[in-house]
Amino acid sequence: MSLRAAAAALGLALSSTAAFAAGPGMVPGAYVGVNAGIGATNFVDEVYSYYGGMANGASVGAQIGYNLAVGSLIVGVEADGSWNAQSGPSQWSSTYYTDWQASLRGRLGWNAGYFSPYITAGVATGSVRMVYAGDTYGFTPVGWTVGLGGEMALNQKTSVRLELRHTDFGTQPYDTYLEHVTDDSVRLGFNFRLGS
Repeated sequence: MSLRAAAAALGLALSSTAAFAAGPGMVPGAYVGVNAGIGATNFVDEVYSYYGGMANGASVGAQIGYNLAVGSLIVGVEADGSWNAQSGPSQWSSTYYTDWQASLRGRLGWNAGYFSPYITAGVATGSVRMVYAGDTYGFTPVGWTVGLGGEMALNQKTSVRLELRHTDFGTQPYDTYLEHVTDDSVRLGFNFRLGS
């Protein structure tokens, strides 16, 4: 193959790849996806300020959603759930755990070519518990969650994203304690567009 022919073939390959990858970072239409990350759930007692702790660890999960382009904006709704392997000790020989989390959120992004920065907010729930002296105190609180992220198109049907989230589960009473529970996480995810 001549140098000219090789250069032409390379140019065609690059232009085809660019065309294939064209599109907004937030995959338009319906999609499903997977995610994995790390998080920290904070337990702060509002009665006894010296009491509390933190549950750290990893999470894996999945999401499903729909995105709609409105001019340069992309508006979406997404539901997600994750299994969390988060645990950690308190100051008083008890152990905190976060077992799972789920949310239903809106997303608002900006179409900057193949990359879309976005913000997200909605309602969240989860399973958190404390184990002390053989007794388990468990909660399934409902609260709010907010976050921001960026999503980049890999091709016309697949995108990768990085998302930071803060979740507030409110105050959970047990015995004589009042635990204010919050969670902060960072997650890497992939979305796969459904349909043609």
